Amino acid sequence: MLTKRKKILLIYGAGGHYEQMRRLIIGITNQETEYEFLSICINRLNNVIPGTKYFVSEPFKKKKYSLWQSLLSFPKFLLFLTKHFVSAMIKHRFKYVISTGPGISIFFCILFKLMGKKIIHLETWSRFYSKSNTGRWMYHIADYFYIQNESLKTIYPKAIYVGRL
Repeated sequence: MLTKRKKILLIYGAGGHYEQMRRLIIGITNQETEYEFLSICINRLNNVIPGTKYFVSEPFKKKKYSLWQSLLSFPKFLLFLTKHFVSAMIKHRFKYVISTGPGISIFFCILFKLMGKKIIHLETWSRFYSKSNTGRWMYHIADYFYIQNESLKTIYPKAIYVGRL
């Protein structure tokens, strides 16, 4: 009998966020798993993690020299992503959401938390002695908050130390 795989939504950005998520998923998928991973990259169109299905990515086109143009285009960007996140949630009924950041993922994690989903956040590996801006919020939102550097245990006492990816 074929069992239906549980679906997990991955939320990540470009650069280090992508690399940490990629390493995490490769580590998980190297083992036999009952999960299916679906990803939304918040920043780049070409950051697809091997072994995942890919939904959507809409880069936020920050205007380098115009603060006002950047601020005015942000609501459109947020509305675009919200539409895709909600439709993905309705269509796929995710059990968990895993995030490595960036900050905009906080909004969507709150949304999914209100829908009763379990939130998992992996704090960046580049932090040793201070909180990231995303980590400050996600520590209170996430059901499972993981740190990669043991020195962060003093800042995030309830966090789970898992070592570096």
